[in-house]
Amino acid sequence: MLGLPLLAAVLVLSLEVRFQRLVNNDNSLDNFARVESGLPWGGYAWRVMSRTAAALWTRDPELSARILDSTARRYPMASAQWLALARISAAGRGDPAHMAAYLELAVAVQPSDRPVLWEAAQLAIQAGANTAAESLLRRWLLTHPEDTRQALFMASRWLADPDQLVLRLLPDGDEHRAQAMRHALQRRDLALAEAIFRQSPPARDLSDPVFRGLVSLLLENGDIDRAVDLWAGIDPHYDGQGIANGGFDRDLALAGDLEWRHAGLPQGLSMSRDLDDYQQPPASLRFGFDGSANVVLRNRAQIQIPVEAGGRYRLSGYWQGRALTTRALPYLYIDGGDGHAIRAPVPGRDFDWTPWSSEVRAGDQTRLLTLALRRDRTPDFDNRISGDLWLDSIELERLPEPADDVADAVAEEVW
Repeated sequence: MLGLPLLAAVLVLSLEVRFQRLVNNDNSLDNFARVESGLPWGGYAWRVMSRTAAALWTRDPELSARILDSTARRYPMASAQWLALARISAAGRGDPAHMAAYLELAVAVQPSDRPVLWEAAQLAIQAGANTAAESLLRRWLLTHPEDTRQALFMASRWLADPDQLVLRLLPDGDEHRAQAMRHALQRRDLALAEAIFRQSPPARDLSDPVFRGLVSLLLENGDIDRAVDLWAGIDPHYDGQGIANGGFDRDLALAGDLEWRHAGLPQGLSMSRDLDDYQQPPASLRFGFDGSANVVLRNRAQIQIPVEAGGRYRLSGYWQGRALTTRALPYLYIDGGDGHAIRAPVPGRDFDWTPWSSEVRAGDQTRLLTLALRRDRTPDFDNRISGDLWLDSIELERLPEPADDVADAVAEEVW
């Protein structure tokens, strides 16, 4: 009873081994006719011929397409052969619908495979099949939002309108929108940032990456009024006048544009909202030096303050120091642009809540003052600074123009 099936199995196995040796020892397309007639049901040798055809298709596109098509019909669940068929179809300038169909089959077999999606999209783009490319890129992003920036860059070749680019390519998801805004920031593309913002849900708070990205680009491009309006629309403690969060009524936002920048602080320095020690409730801003480093502080712990170009202003507030060490003590630095800058040193190493005040003129083209806490490197042996410094109740006041053109510095002015 088992003799005939066993004999058939042995015959099939022997044919498999024979043709496997044949195709492994001859890396060419010449053996396809023998494989096709000798193994009509398929087998490992067909797989080898398919890989060879995909690699050598430029030698004989017609025969390679026939090999790949025959293999794909026997083993349809392999994306590589469908991609190879799409490549041959595109090179032959045939019906674009055939190439698109091959690409759809390749992606349908492995819908979440990043290399397959990437290659399929590249083939569509190279063939000028923009509609197919858009569909493939969007499907790629559905499972790989981390690739949003690459996809937007690729699609921008034929989608010049930022609104159309976002609408037709970007899936509806927070991560996709955040990645898209990073792309706009990297390219300093305000038009794209505006399109992403328009097609996003309303920002919930200041930590929204789409909101933050647009505000950052608006400030960079000099559209201060729009940035301020957007910020005031979300921050309940800011009315568009003065300093955002000058009394530290809320937690520090992740944004560093109209908020205190506190990311990337140097070793040895921490910066936090202090709910226990303040000049006016509910909190103050504490800078903690832990004594582990000769801290150099320049453009990290700072805030930008919207002003009118050429105006005179008074910045004031309160500060407190405790157990500050080293000869190089921290100081406030107010930059008004166009060379107008004020350096205000702390009054000592230990001092209770003390008012400070400095007047500065904004430059003729300056719309943003910068208030920063700075500290210079010192070559002294005992250079690792420790101690604490607090700021609170920071306010901005517009001053009338003086009767005569006198110098506007109250503290030490740096040119």
